[in-house]
Amino acid sequence: MARVIGLNASPQFQSFRIDRGEDQGVRVGMPVVTPRGVVGQVVRAVAGSADVMVMLDPKSRIGALVQRTRVRGTVVGAGDGQKMLLDFVRREDDISDGDVVVTAGTDGVFPRGLVIGSVKGVSRPTVGLFLIGQVEPAVDLGRVEEVLVLPAVELSAMRAPEPRR
Repeated sequence: MARVIGLNASPQFQSFRIDRGEDQGVRVGMPVVTPRGVVGQVVRAVAGSADVMVMLDPKSRIGALVQRTRVRGTVVGAGDGQKMLLDFVRREDDISDGDVVVTAGTDGVFPRGLVIGSVKGVSRPTVGLFLIGQVEPAVDLGRVEEVLVLPAVELSAMRAPEPRR
């Protein structure tokens, strides 16, 4: 558990500082969540504090899964401080407003099944391979006071098992 102790006022890098750092086992790359869902990930850690890039930041990328249809995609921060984009989802895939989007567990950071948000707006252009979807975060990131820092997903645990001989 950690408390938010500072906010970054820059719109170019959306982050906040927590009161736990390397001395308490916090490392760069660790996912940060609340009971409502995903917040972001640790991007800098020092002895007694750490900086968390929130998922609204344009540099944020999260492997995602639409809960109802199991369609995979990537949630990308839109940089506007309010929503995210659902990227790399085929135009013909079944996605609707209100669908819950969760972590897929395939990005090496977030474990599978954490709530990211819900789909709020889908458009299917007549040209191109991918649809355009917007995701509203499940967590009100402007009101976060306490977070939980989780261990990062081990990439070795994501490898396919060795074939039996």
